[in-house]
Amino acid sequence: MLKSYNNKTEIVLEANPGFWGPKPTFQTIVIRNLPAATQLLNVQRGTNEVALDLSAQQAATLRGKSNLKVITNASANLFNIDINTDPKISEVAANPHIQTAIRYALDYPSFVKLSGPGAVQAPGMIPTTFIGHLPPSAKIKRNLQKAKAEVRASGISNPKITMYYPAELTINGISFATLAQKTKSNLAEVGIQVDLVGKPVNSFLETYAAGKHPMSQSYWGPDYPDPNDYLVFTPGGLAANRVNWAASKDPKLAALAKKAQRTVSDTQRAALFRQIGRMMNQRAPFFPLFQPAQAIVSSGNLTNAVLGVVVLAIGITFVAFVLTQLVPGDPALSALGPVTSADPEAVAAYHEHWGMDKPLPVQYGTYLWNLVQGDLGVSQLSHQPVLDDLRHTIPATMELAFLSIAFAIAVGVPLGVIAAVRQNRASDHALRVVSLAGISMPTFWLALLALYVFFFRLDWFPGGGRLDPGTTPPGVKTR
Repeated sequence: MLKSYNNKTEIVLEANPGFWGPKPTFQTIVIRNLPAATQLLNVQRGTNEVALDLSAQQAATLRGKSNLKVITNASANLFNIDINTDPKISEVAANPHIQTAIRYALDYPSFVKLSGPGAVQAPGMIPTTFIGHLPPSAKIKRNLQKAKAEVRASGISNPKITMYYPAELTINGISFATLAQKTKSNLAEVGIQVDLVGKPVNSFLETYAAGKHPMSQSYWGPDYPDPNDYLVFTPGGLAANRVNWAASKDPKLAALAKKAQRTVSDTQRAALFRQIGRMMNQRAPFFPLFQPAQAIVSSGNLTNAVLGVVVLAIGITFVAFVLTQLVPGDPALSALGPVTSADPEAVAAYHEHWGMDKPLPVQYGTYLWNLVQGDLGVSQLSHQPVLDDLRHTIPATMELAFLSIAFAIAVGVPLGVIAAVRQNRASDHALRVVSLAGISMPTFWLALLALYVFFFRLDWFPGGGRLDPGTTPPGVKTR
């Protein structure tokens, strides 16, 4: 059942209590929208984690780890190049010989290598994950001689095309800027000059959808798992209209696409889609490059959430116990004072009272047992139970934490909005510098600096805590 939905942050699903089938393994599933780098960290440090947006290179670094399962194969996503067929947009791009030259000038295997292990060259505009895809033998092969001959046949001397790509966009770990540079380099080998224009994603999509790009470094992810979704690339389809490839420009292929859309039999559909794919490889204004690797990384055991928390808690207590044992000196000496600690019998009695005369494993076991019962021991400073001291001091701590969070929200959110609205302007750069300095500066130094400015120089706030020196604290301690 859908509990909450936010496409920018997370989607929360809860088990249906009225479900009649087997009991679900998880009562709650949270799907978070996180950067790949964050997913890489989370899947390594947590349990019940599944990362779906890692690049093949990132996934490769996790292979061999016993606590993780890594699966890498070709995804249904398709990276391709679109070229406009409208001479009003670009006479060079609309020239059929130039389009053929581009088709055979591209170094397809090198594009596959950019994606990493698990990626494959797309044999056609229908990915290999769907019925009707072309066999590997049908994929387009680079032929520089043919590409150069087509450039000469175009009758255009020194052809130049402007290519648009979504700047700063990375999908499946692949940067569009890198792909665009690769395309430019390939086409330069056959005498086609490409001017690259990177645009923000929203701006790119706006002009792309309007059919204004002479050529685009593009991408298509399936809206639903069926080859019908790729009929948008056939004449008159949604994607085809973005390159001004109307049904009237190739009525035979457009009719074949309509027939495939109406066909029900999977066997007949597969044959029709393969026929469409071969025709498009010969004359469509789309050049399929590759299907990137899809990496799925999950925790080795997706059912050990409770056990993982218990193990983590025991690990923390063990580290804390070991660290206290490594501290030099005898606690009895500081607790009893210089006079009493000079008496060996008093020191031995202290050790016996606190169980310090027992073996370390027994001491650790006693420590865990007391923790489970809520017994945190007695403070050496106040000589009161630690739990009582915490009850007295926690209110001040909570007050300080609340005010800190409120201050951070009151200042941080408006400044973040200003930086986002005025992106890449002077105010944005200034805020980046200030935030980076704040993160980088040690907190103890920042605290000393704040004391100097606001207490010593400006006298706005007290410098010795929440109470003036000499003031007797009330019953509920606030410092």
